[in-house]
Amino acid sequence: MMMDSKVEELHPAAKYKIVQRYLEMGFKVIPFQPYAKNPSNVLEEHGGWTAFRDKSVTQALWYAWIIMQPKCNVGMITGKYSGFLVVDCDTPEAVRWVEDTLPPTTMWAISGSGKGRHYFYQYDGSLGDIGNRKVYNEQVDIRSEAGVVLLYPSVHPSTKRMYKWGNGDGTEPDMSSVPDAIEIIKRLQLSSTPTGTILPSLDSLASADKPRDWSYYLEHPEEVKEGNRNNTLTSIVGGLVRKGLRDAVVLRP
Repeated sequence: MMMDSKVEELHPAAKYKIVQRYLEMGFKVIPFQPYAKNPSNVLEEHGGWTAFRDKSVTQALWYAWIIMQPKCNVGMITGKYSGFLVVDCDTPEAVRWVEDTLPPTTMWAISGSGKGRHYFYQYDGSLGDIGNRKVYNEQVDIRSEAGVVLLYPSVHPSTKRMYKWGNGDGTEPDMSSVPDAIEIIKRLQLSSTPTGTILPSLDSLASADKPRDWSYYLEHPEEVKEGNRNNTLTSIVGGLVRKGLRDAVVLRP
């Protein structure tokens, strides 16, 4: 049921039913300002939208939000919170680049602008906090832990047309074949992008925040940092003793 002949939008009751469906799918969805791309000000009393990365979003909360702001847009918190990394393209050129460069996914959406698209890939956060990144001359946004993205039936601020899913009648995502986001990272490492930020390597993400163990510094003494030599030496000695080397041998000058 459309509300306004000049604006393509749904009745609040129909919007609420769609939100219920998203919550059942495990999507972490929050309200956005009406016809806008920024999270709703009704979230401020809860600590802002970022607080909902770790808070539950319930149907009861959404019922209250729609009562307070019936024309709100609907957005998803990306990354491990909803289980998706999203590739956001703003131009037809960026869309062509993504479809030529990245593996296909059945879960994608058309922006209300009519020009951009959103491509969804499974992501569980196991590679660390990727955050938001820009690639391909800054025409493509990679949205992960620090991101949000609008979903159907949100309304684009300029065109007043709805965002829609790319399959069928545009009202339901096709999740039949959604590749893992690790494939995206692999492809972007191999791609040539003249400007923009390339995602960190898989090795750097997998080893992020993991301290070196004693055996590493035994083989690479040149990497022991000044000011940390005593702690490192203690770690090496402890490691050798645990391996079965006698104290007398370890301490021999």
